[in-house]
Amino acid sequence: MIPKQYIAVLALLLAFALPAAAGGGGGGDGLYIGDIGQAIASLIIFGLLLLVLGKWAWKPIIAQLQRREQRIAETIKNAEDRQAQADALLEEYRQKLAAADAEVADVLASARKDAAAAREQILQAARAEAGRIAEQSTTEIEQAKSVAIRDLYEQAAVLATDVAGKIIRKQLKPDDQKQMLQDALAEIKQRAGK
Repeated sequence: MIPKQYIAVLALLLAFALPAAAGGGGGGDGLYIGDIGQAIASLIIFGLLLLVLGKWAWKPIIAQLQRREQRIAETIKNAEDRQAQADALLEEYRQKLAAADAEVADVLASARKDAAAAREQILQAARAEAGRIAEQSTTEIEQAKSVAIRDLYEQAAVLATDVAGKIIRKQLKPDDQKQMLQDALAEIKQRAGK
């Protein structure tokens, strides 16, 4: 079966060959048979050439071109698929990076909060310790003050008794000395209370 393209080319050649044959190429008055024969032979040779080329040359060339076109289309499709995958991967990495940034911000905020809480705990512990030390110091000072006042009273009483004894120039009995001591202490306490 002859393809439609070959038939169209043969019809076109016949359309150009017949008027040339009718015009006479030999300079004579009539139709020159040699020109028609030559035209028919040329047409047959051209037809055979088209048939041979169509069967053995055009089909492989067209098949090769179609295969090449198909490979190019597949390459383009693969490139588009890879571009889509790369875009998706890039978007995934961007999301992971944003999530990591958010996590870092959360960790920093938590660390700051923990540091502030630890600072407040340390300050409270230091204040409590300072208060305890101040209270202990106050207690020790009060105790030392009481001991010093008692010693002062005793020394003052002994001194007063000695002075009184010297004034009287007599030796007192232990009971008298004790009574005088108690009276002197009471008087010193009374004066210190004012």
